[in-house]
Amino acid sequence: ILHSHGPYTVAMTMDIQEYIPTGERESFDLSRVPVITIGYDQYRERAPARLAEVLAEFPVAVVRGHGVYACGESLALAYKWTCALEHSAKTAFIAQQAGKI
Repeated sequence: ILHSHGPYTVAMTMDIQEYIPTGERESFDLSRVPVITIGYDQYRERAPARLAEVLAEFPVAVVRGHGVYACGESLALAYKWTCALEHSAKTAFIAQQAGKI
């Protein structure tokens, strides 16, 4: 399991329940990413069980306002998941700024 704080991913998932990546999803089968809400005051108590539940079904998940958790058969694969997600979020952010989506 790898944890990161990709700024574009965090920004693009602040008010949604799941993120639908663009671009990289074809090469990594990243079709949707759950976004879970865990209050800051309950993070230590609730995050481990909730993330284990979500990551059993999805290779990557986002904790709203905090960051990305990815799991893979290797550290390299988990890193690729986080990079693919951050690249997608950055592309979506730039496209929004350019008025393309």
